[in-house]
Amino acid sequence: MTVQTRVLSAPGLALRFVLFLGWFLVLQGLAGGAAKVADGDTGDLLHNALHLVSGLGALWAIRMGHAAAARFAVGFGVGYLLLALAGLVFPRGLVSAALQLRTPDQIFHTVIGLTGFAVGINATNARER
Repeated sequence: MTVQTRVLSAPGLALRFVLFLGWFLVLQGLAGGAAKVADGDTGDLLHNALHLVSGLGALWAIRMGHAAAARFAVGFGVGYLLLALAGLVFPRGLVSAALQLRTPDQIFHTVIGLTGFAVGINATNARER
């Protein structure tokens, strides 16, 4: 197997996706939280904390290897799809109110949830072959 084939393989893609996702969410959680605190608005800190914890979980999964990254991608995808669904079905419900979810958040959760789920399932299926 060539280096290019390994990098483009499903398990390799899962690792890269989870690595990118982890750093993106950690930075988003830290930057968003710092900006809110600087503005004196602490109402959205739970939302930023969720991104930070999700990102740290992703970075931890990377350390555990391909299988853990694939499982994390699937679980993350399902979790974020459920979060998006809750926001769509109950736009003024407890989850949306607690996390202050807006339309861009719903789009982000849907896209990243579908992507994570697809990448994780693809990597899991590839490892079983």
